[in-house]
Amino acid sequence: MQHVIVVVAWCLIGVAACIGLVVDSLLPGGPHLPEYAWIVAFVGAFPPAFAVVGAIRGRPFGRISWREGFALLRPLPRVVKAGLVLVYAAAILNLGYVAVAGMPADARATRAGYTVHSHGAVRSLSREEYLHDRALLQRRYSVHLAALYAGEGALAAGLLIRRRRTGAYSDRSPLPGAPAASRPIGGAQSVRRPNWRSKKRR
Repeated sequence: MQHVIVVVAWCLIGVAACIGLVVDSLLPGGPHLPEYAWIVAFVGAFPPAFAVVGAIRGRPFGRISWREGFALLRPLPRVVKAGLVLVYAAAILNLGYVAVAGMPADARATRAGYTVHSHGAVRSLSREEYLHDRALLQRRYSVHLAALYAGEGALAAGLLIRRRRTGAYSDRSPLPGAPAASRPIGGAQSVRRPNWRSKKRR
């Protein structure tokens, strides 16, 4: 249970960090944070995903169906659901904007100045153009990462609620130390079938 609480806290920090990256990209003269800041946020989104899947499946690699995901989100408070909807709505709008406008080119800072690599061609940029492209890239990735962290945190919170109500994270992943006879298999209690052949022989 402790590791799931850590996942919820991790995801809350991740959402806050991504929002901070978006705000930083909107400030005058921004972005002010290092270029690798959103890459750190991207890498940090993987551990909570493995932890949530591991709590449900019993192993860190697997797939969660839409039905299982909505079942975990259903008992969450309405405020949490509303926040989740807002974050994913922003991610969908951001994705639509990227589909129309496209991603900014690969702008780089070198000793000679600022350049951009596009379709095999190299073009010089001013500092304002370089910061503009960096801000767009940081903002677009950060919005999607915020949605990813929010979804992982919501699923982890749903696991905590299920744990408190039923005593297990999932039917397929019972709590450690549970008796073997009480562990459900395939979502149902396993029943020992009578051996009819041994009775006929008697």
